[in-house]
Amino acid sequence: MTELFKPLFMNPGDLVTLKGLKNAPEKPVGMVIKIIYGKKNKDLKLVKVRWLTEKLARRHGLRYPLQSCPQNKIEVISEAAKKS
Repeated sequence: MTELFKPLFMNPGDLVTLKGLKNAPEKPVGMVIKIIYGKKNKDLKLVKVRWLTEKLARRHGLRYPLQSCPQNKIEVISEAAKKS
């Protein structure tokens, strides 16, 4: 599957960062806590993220350690292992 059409699926436990900072030497890293779906607009997905590097997160405009972000603003660094 090409990178352009890669689906945006995230699961709780995945490590994420802000989109566009992949090549930056220092970037905020967070862990997905849960995914919230919109009540009226079912296509809207907010991702509840716990930022692990709080000082770097504040530098990039993320004020709170536990914050909801739109799914298209963050990208997955590492996927969590699934329990079987």
